[in-house]
Amino acid sequence: MFKKDKIRRYLDIIKTSGNFSAFEFLLSDYLSGKLKQKLSEIGFSKIEIYVDWLENYKCINIQGKSKSDIYIDFQAEKNEFFIALSKDEPDDGSVIRTPKEADASFYYSELATRLNEFNKEES
Repeated sequence: MFKKDKIRRYLDIIKTSGNFSAFEFLLSDYLSGKLKQKLSEIGFSKIEIYVDWLENYKCINIQGKSKSDIYIDFQAEKNEFFIALSKDEPDDGSVIRTPKEADASFYYSELATRLNEFNKEES
């Protein structure tokens, strides 16, 4: 079975349980194409999205570059995410717990805020 089909099946199961987390909202945005669109709206281009979909490990990995030439490395798992920004390939970043009552807009807000802060620091 293809990865996207497995993700759709997973989301269907989670929907019936009523426990949709920010991670599942992000997965849903990935499947619909909205994830790439939102990242573009924030200011990222050259976006690459990878999804690790293993039995015991599920993660959305995003790499890209902003219009102001800032690289991003973003990895979201069910309960936390990692974000790093840099003028070069990002290595150091922050691991942040994802609030239980959040949706995908939480991630988009964090990305936009951190990009703006990074741009101010570089000015």
